[in-house]
Amino acid sequence: MMKLINYSILVLLLSGYAGCKKEADLAPVADLLGHKVYSVTELQAIATCTNNCNHRFTGDVYFIGVVVADEQSGNFYKEIYLRDRYNTGGIHLDLLFHSGYLIGDSIRIDLKGLDVNLNANTGMLEIDSLDHEKYTVRFASGSRPQPRSISISDLNSNSTTYMCDLVQINNVGFLPADADQYWSDPIGHLSLDRTMEDCNGSQLIVRTSNYAKFGLLKTPTGNGSIIGIATAYKGANQLAIRSVTKRI
Repeated sequence: MMKLINYSILVLLLSGYAGCKKEADLAPVADLLGHKVYSVTELQAIATCTNNCNHRFTGDVYFIGVVVADEQSGNFYKEIYLRDRYNTGGIHLDLLFHSGYLIGDSIRIDLKGLDVNLNANTGMLEIDSLDHEKYTVRFASGSRPQPRSISISDLNSNSTTYMCDLVQINNVGFLPADADQYWSDPIGHLSLDRTMEDCNGSQLIVRTSNYAKFGLLKTPTGNGSIIGIATAYKGANQLAIRSVTKRI
């Protein structure tokens, strides 16, 4: 039986928007009138199609979303996650180089010439090897995207709905072997898995990169809530947190 943690860390909102509002790089969507703007649901249908499908876009079509995970904490490297403007889900952008985009930035992607696929190892919807300077533009900043409140069972039973999106999982705690332990091992250059469990016995891996700036901080004890990005690896659902602060 796990003891409740004290109020100051009862709700472990492991996320944060850091930075000041910035000037928009370009006017938002006035120039997109008449052009298709895809949702995550529509991109998933394209990415999973195997019958005479073209996963590369050839026309003037777009994706618009808000950044729900950036590279600031080090837990994500040359990658960001976006939630689409329709709130149908999230997508992973694998970048050629560091972008500087922040949580809350609204991003427009010109899809012409790009492929959308499911990653072979993770099964996540993504655009791979993206040159963000060529294909993306930030048109607004300062949004505060809220997590989708789910259970471990929700994620395990319907992972496609939540994959790559910002989620909050309530009433969970780390297993005794993984509580009060380092998130990762930046000294030994080891990314680590820590397992959390809910009151029904459902379990979920929390994966932390050895490049995470908070790697040598300790995982909490007791029960609470945790916020992060729903990810996966070789069929196993995982969670990747954005920071260890209490900010959204």
